[in-house]
Amino acid sequence: LQGDEKCLNFSISVEGEASAQEENATKAEKKTSIPTFNVTAWNNDGSDHDSFISGYREFSLTGEIATTGIRWTKPYTKVFYAHANIPGSVASVTCADYTRQTLTYTVPADAANQNDILMGTYSGNGGDTRTAELVFKHVLTAVEFYISESAPIPAVSRITLNGVYGSGSVTQTSNGALGQWDATNSITVIQTISSSQIAPGERVGVPFILIPQESADWIGISVSAISQGKNILLN
Repeated sequence: LQGDEKCLNFSISVEGEASAQEENATKAEKKTSIPTFNVTAWNNDGSDHDSFISGYREFSLTGEIATTGIRWTKPYTKVFYAHANIPGSVASVTCADYTRQTLTYTVPADAANQNDILMGTYSGNGGDTRTAELVFKHVLTAVEFYISESAPIPAVSRITLNGVYGSGSVTQTSNGALGQWDATNSITVIQTISSSQIAPGERVGVPFILIPQESADWIGISVSAISQGKNILLN
C-alpha cells in the first residue's frame, strides 16, 4: 500500500454478523451486507487529513473487494474511518482528527423509516498487503416483539414505545472502539402492522432500530390489537 507501486483496496466485515456479501436487508432490519460505504483517511501520526481521500468518499464492493485505484501519498501509517447506511436527513458523520469519528443521529418516529447504521475503522501501515479490512460495528440497537408460544393473541395492528431516546451522538476511535452514546430527549416511536393473524412464536412487524439505552424502566409499551372486529389496547 505504501509509495507509488501499490493501489489501495478495501475489504469489509460486519462484527458479529453474517458475511458482508449476503443479500442486502430492508429498512428497519439489521444489515448483514454493505454493498456501498464511505471512507475517509488520516495520517496516523496526526499530521494532517490525508488528501488522497479528502472528506468521505463513496466506494462500492465488486465481489468482496473495493478496488480504488488510489495510491498513498505519504509513507505514514494510516487510519481509515468508514460508515454505511446513513440517511442524510437524520444523520451525519464528522471526523475531527485521526483519533475519532462521530455520528450524530435523530431517530425517525416511524419504525418503517429507521435505519441500521454501521461504522468501521482500519489502522495500519499496509506494508504487508494491498487490502485494508474495514471492520464495521452496529451503533444502534434492534428491539423486536414476538407472539408468545403459549398465549396467542388477536391480530396486532400497532406497537407504540414511549420514552425512548430521540437523538444523540456516539464516537468510534482509531482502534475501532465505540464510546457511550450521549443521548438526549424522549420521544414516541410507532409501527403500523398488517392486521393479519400472527402465529405463536412469530415476530410482530419489523424491529425498532433505536439508540441503545442502559435502562428501559421508564419506557412505556402499548400494543393495539383487533379482537372480534374491535380494537383493543394492551399496555
